Amino acid sequence: MEVFLGLASSDGYKKMLSHLDSDPMEDSLFLVTLGPRLLSFVRKLACWIAKTFLGDSLFPRFFSLAREKSVLEFTDFTDQRNKVAAAWYEQISVLTFRDFPLLIPPRYGTNTVSMKSSHLCSHFQ
Repeated sequence: MEVFLGLASSDGYKKMLSHLDSDPMEDSLFLVTLGPRLLSFVRKLACWIAKTFLGDSLFPRFFSLAREKSVLEFTDFTDQRNKVAAAWYEQISVLTFRDFPLLIPPRYGTNTVSMKSSHLCSHFQ
């Protein structure tokens, strides 16, 4: 999650918000885009208050990442993303269909598929 947040907010959400033009921003995006707009000492103060007085360890970790980043930080997060992706593909490559028997579709008889599709189509018309 930290790698995703670090990469997504690396430009301060400028690219994401550039498509809005004159349209108003949706209210649910206010908290997401708040981090990069705050001054660094306000962001650090909010993280310190959440950690010290509220005992929250997740908010400071994620909120401190929601800011514009330098090119060096961006390349570090990109490298971390590549390592996470490589580890994921290494873990998933050893799995077979025997590991997930419920994902294999059942066998249908000879005319069942055509009957099912016509039955479904009648519901959507």
